[in-house]
Amino acid sequence: MNGSTNGSAISNLYNRNESFAKRCIPIWTKKETNTELIRFKRLIEKKYNQRFNTYWDLHKWTVENIPDFWKEIWHYFNIISSKPYDEVFRKTGKGFLDNEWFKGAAFNLAENILKIRNNKIGLIYSDEFGCRETFTYAEIYEQVKRYAAAFRKHGLRVGDRVSYYIPSRKEALFSMLATFSIGAVWGGSLPYYGSKVASNIMKTIDPKFIISIDHFQSNGEQFHPIDNLSTITKVVPNLEKVIIVATKEETLSRNISDIPHSIFLEDFLQSGMNSDGTVPEIVLNSFLLTIPLSSTLHLELQ
Repeated sequence: MNGSTNGSAISNLYNRNESFAKRCIPIWTKKETNTELIRFKRLIEKKYNQRFNTYWDLHKWTVENIPDFWKEIWHYFNIISSKPYDEVFRKTGKGFLDNEWFKGAAFNLAENILKIRNNKIGLIYSDEFGCRETFTYAEIYEQVKRYAAAFRKHGLRVGDRVSYYIPSRKEALFSMLATFSIGAVWGGSLPYYGSKVASNIMKTIDPKFIISIDHFQSNGEQFHPIDNLSTITKVVPNLEKVIIVATKEETLSRNISDIPHSIFLEDFLQSGMNSDGTVPEIVLNSFLLTIPLSSTLHLELQ
């Protein structure tokens, strides 16, 4: 192809793209004029004598006024704390992560997430098998209360670690919030990883509890995390419980004695109940922001 022909082809392609662009019409336009973001924008405009014509004008203000922005976020969302902060933001070094946030403040993350307890839908769960469930904020609280009671009954304490080997399911959310309520650390392995990689991650985290699942489907592919649990448990010295979410009836009849410390989720949750069948209330202690809540590992996969 000579230069002239190539140039003509590029010109034609450009013209076609330009013509296509002119025919494009928006498929969605914002009709809601009273969103949280808009209400927050108006608050900032009034309080700081600003005028934001676009979202990016607001964004620019937030990154140029970091302490003021985060102070307003704290108060706008009515963060519950047992001890107020002394200072919003302070650089502690030259690095990007060398910062101290809300120095002196003590609060509980789970308490702030669970403070809404009305009957509005707070969670919609669905999977590739066609299962679909909804939970109100009140129901989410009750579920987290069950998980927290069971964790406490089995000895989970501040600073202990709970690991996940489960996809993004309702059980993962409830377990995470229960973990946060106690002040324990949440971290784990993606359920797509095989026994070798998952074992390396769990060995490093050394959790007291692992929550996993029998099987799941992602993008049409089947995964069976339960088959890797016996291998994983061999490298976790301080493991006390492996909680298994059973999604199939046949899993409940399976002999799981080959998985040390294993228990099915429903049995685990039942163990946290009072003798009269009630569930103990969540104990929400406050912690400084320097207390870690999550553990994220970046592994180089060979």
